[in-house]
Amino acid sequence: MALISEIILEKFRWQIARNVFVVGHTWMNDKYLSEQKFIDLINSNIKSFETFKDFITTLNGQFSIVVKHEKEVWIVCSHTWSYPLFYKKEGDNLFVSDNPESLITKDIDRKTVPIIEQYFLNFGVTPGNATLSKTVSQLRPGEIIAIKERETESFSFVPIAKISGVRPKIPVSTKDLHQHFISTFKKYFEFLKDKQILLPLTAGYDSRLLACLLAEFGHKNVVCATWGRKDNIEKQTAEKVAKELGFKYVFVEYTKELISGFTKTKEFNEFVNFEGHWSSMPFLQDYFAIKELKQKNIIDDNTIVLPGHPGDFLKGSHLDISDLNATYNDLYEKINRNFCTTIPISAGKKKNLKKLFFAQFFSNDFSYPWQAFERWDFEERQCKFIANLSSGFTYFNIDFLMPLFDVDTIKFFQNVPVEQKIGETLYNETLEKYFFKKQNVDFDLKQLSGNKQIFPRIKNGIIKIVPKFIKDKYYPMDDIIFYREITAELLEANREFVYKHPTKPHFYNSYIIQWYLQHIKSAKHIDNK
Repeated sequence: MALISEIILEKFRWQIARNVFVVGHTWMNDKYLSEQKFIDLINSNIKSFETFKDFITTLNGQFSIVVKHEKEVWIVCSHTWSYPLFYKKEGDNLFVSDNPESLITKDIDRKTVPIIEQYFLNFGVTPGNATLSKTVSQLRPGEIIAIKERETESFSFVPIAKISGVRPKIPVSTKDLHQHFISTFKKYFEFLKDKQILLPLTAGYDSRLLACLLAEFGHKNVVCATWGRKDNIEKQTAEKVAKELGFKYVFVEYTKELISGFTKTKEFNEFVNFEGHWSSMPFLQDYFAIKELKQKNIIDDNTIVLPGHPGDFLKGSHLDISDLNATYNDLYEKINRNFCTTIPISAGKKKNLKKLFFAQFFSNDFSYPWQAFERWDFEERQCKFIANLSSGFTYFNIDFLMPLFDVDTIKFFQNVPVEQKIGETLYNETLEKYFFKKQNVDFDLKQLSGNKQIFPRIKNGIIKIVPKFIKDKYYPMDDIIFYREITAELLEANREFVYKHPTKPHFYNSYIIQWYLQHIKSAKHIDNK
């Protein structure tokens, strides 16, 4: 019996031509292709799955693609994971959708897998192809899947080396990196030059680099914006940068009045479902700002947003000198130390979670354990967790581009010796020398981090055993994002649920993750037995 497929695409602005469905864009010969031109390009490369795979690896953009054949369906999600895709197979029936809610139709769909749920509580996303539904799967960042009647074939085209052999040793000069940023951004400017840009600007390096690139190419219609608590330490520096570059600056102050009652609104619940999609923690920090900026007509549906993801990954902020000789076990401990929500779990669950993690992400396919760590960081953290917050703009009908996620840029940094990433040396020196100094924004710069010391580990160990009432007394309560008040509203909206407190003081994401899990359970009456 032939495969019976149903394609349900309802969240994003898909373009459809017969059996091809596409959303997003790609760069081809430095030209921006989307909609009909993108579909025409795809249609000329679907004669066989091998041809299609080879074609997909040449693309460079933010997109998802579905190709429906009589006996099989091909689905693709770009390396940026900007438009997540989900699928469910029931015998000879296949369902593909950009909205997992449309696939949750039966009691079995509403069941969760305890170990997947635990991973989600630990890291804010579900691992690999899993979702919080037992029967619904997702595409990983940079994955192509061919689903047939009897088998499924998967291929990854993430531009992060899985087996690199001898790691790069030839140093990259700051001049070369500067030239790369200039030449790569040129194609973005050609597309953006007549459009209004919203640049979420902080005191950090990544958004400041994008601001300098816009200034370097002469873009004038730029709105720089920062949001959060009134005394947000990012505001002062961001405002100075915008003023020096001649860009408009807006600060959206978060107040109790601004967020009051947000959990009870239909819009917020739609937003949470849109950004959480049964697999990722919905980021709430941007929700109020985007809404405010649109309501005040500071931005509109024609505005293009330029987030600075994944600058932290490119520069090497996740790497320590000790990682180069670390074992898989060492790196697993580091991941839990640096990226885990620290919600308390039992010894048995810890053991099972570690087993799952090693099976999913740590394998002999890597020349060095730290490369497996980098790939986990890229796919699970940078794409599914951090860059996923940009989907908030999509919800409000605003497009976004991520120049630092460009395939050519990621590949460039794959050829940078890891020693030049340690301490963020190459990245920071290039930005300071060729961009910040030239544009007179070389102020409030961070110190090069160098080799990280053991003292933070000792400090974190002490924090874990300190009672919560002492943490509340001695650690500052006011985060710059306003998450204390936001999470307080969430907790108040669900008084019946008993939240576990993280061992890290005021780790607000842990409460949002727990809240979201209960949100989808209560909405769908999930039985996770």
